Amino acid sequence: MNRRDILKQLAILSGGIMLVPSCDFSKNDVLKAYDNLQITADHKATLQKLCNTIIPSDTDHIGADELKLSDFVLVMINDCYSPEDQRIFTEGLKNLDQYSLEQTRQNFQSMSSAHANELINQILNHSDPDVEHSGDQVVVDFEQIRYCVRTTKHLTVQGYMTSEYIMKEVMPYKLVPGPFHGKLRIEENEKANIYG
Repeated sequence: MNRRDILKQLAILSGGIMLVPSCDFSKNDVLKAYDNLQITADHKATLQKLCNTIIPSDTDHIGADELKLSDFVLVMINDCYSPEDQRIFTEGLKNLDQYSLEQTRQNFQSMSSAHANELINQILNHSDPDVEHSGDQVVVDFEQIRYCVRTTKHLTVQGYMTSEYIMKEVMPYKLVPGPFHGKLRIEENEKANIYG
């Protein structure tokens, strides 16, 4: 082997060593669409389950999952909230699974709709449960989880009520000013927009 071949192989090897640390082959890549949030695909799946627990689909109406309201929630948090609120929301979303495991011994995403609904009601209605542990376990900040759930509930309802589905099919929207009817009887099955 001559000296040039050794130097060429050494250059290729050192270039490869420099390239390997920049390659990240992990499954939980941060979603690039939400540049102010550190949200992974697992966190987004947890948020989808949370939104679908708040507004589930039934036989008469479609729910949050079909309308992709988790994307609406993330865009609103990413674009309209302060960096401190974004941090609290993200930490609460990350800790929701840990809190679920501590309270019910189940992962939040694998819960049934009824159990997830009970857990959400517990988070929203109870004041200060004993969820902090010392030692080997992670300390869960309940207020961050509560902030995340409250904000998600508020934005999910807002996104649902202003969606095209609601404005066209459930409560048809008419441009204002519409015709004035001083006294109008609304039939039982008539679709009427209470906001218009």
